[in-house]
Amino acid sequence: MIRIKPTERERADQSLGERHLRQALEAMDRDGIVVLEEVVDLDHVQCLGSRMKQEMAEVRSRRPIGVESSNESLSPPRRHPWLFRDICYNGFAIQIAHAILGDGLYWNFYGSNVVHPGETRKQGIHHDARPLYAFELEEPLPAHNLVVNVPLADFTEENGATEVWLGSHRETRRLIVDDDNYERLLAEHRERDWIVQMTAKKGALVLRDMRIYHGGMPNRTDELRQMIAMVYNRYFYRVLCSMPFALGTEDFFTHPELQAMCTFLDADDLGVDYERERRRRGLPDAQQLPGVVLGGKAVI
Repeated sequence: MIRIKPTERERADQSLGERHLRQALEAMDRDGIVVLEEVVDLDHVQCLGSRMKQEMAEVRSRRPIGVESSNESLSPPRRHPWLFRDICYNGFAIQIAHAILGDGLYWNFYGSNVVHPGETRKQGIHHDARPLYAFELEEPLPAHNLVVNVPLADFTEENGATEVWLGSHRETRRLIVDDDNYERLLAEHRERDWIVQMTAKKGALVLRDMRIYHGGMPNRTDELRQMIAMVYNRYFYRVLCSMPFALGTEDFFTHPELQAMCTFLDADDLGVDYERERRRRGLPDAQQLPGVVLGGKAVI
């Protein structure tokens, strides 16, 4: 798995030079994943991670969690002061994503992934996005969406760093968990893929083609393993999903290249565990509400 540490000049410019950008794009094409080291402010990682630990503890005091899956998803805080530009609009991530996805790329998902302390289960191998025209093509298409992961703790083999199957994003057949061909397809990839864990230090971010095979791993430590997840898409791949944020944050969502699909709600409607609370109250999924496009540039 390729790891790139930007130079001081690149960090000052928030942009990779020609050599590092070429390495990143080659890694994304060949492996489906690349790690960028020391590109997120550690104070921001600490601040967001601490807040999310508090919120997870609050949720645990209210209801059982981690029952249905070894990996828990809890919404990150959706208001100031827990929105950071170098996480949500990281220049390096956007530069690479723009080179892969082209003009009009847009961001429409902001979430998290958590593996709890002492979790012994291993998540089933899956992909988050199916290949377009699955089973119809012999050669893979370019990526149509990417996920940007920001570790809020050092990701190690001990605390459940995600297992990834390098090169599996080039598969043109869909991996369906309950299908008769599931195990046969995994067996084929075990023979040819490089299977590693997605280890990374705090301050790093990971770009991943959403077609890549992966799965959560056991956490053999006594600390939460937390990461932020953001999804970028090609302009034509429109999914009914907008990102709810608190009213008053609208000015945060501006960037010359990256569009953001957002819905703005009263902060009281976006508290801890707000998704479950909305379901309990019979309110629609906030991510399915009509959104507005902010930032970016139109594709003609």
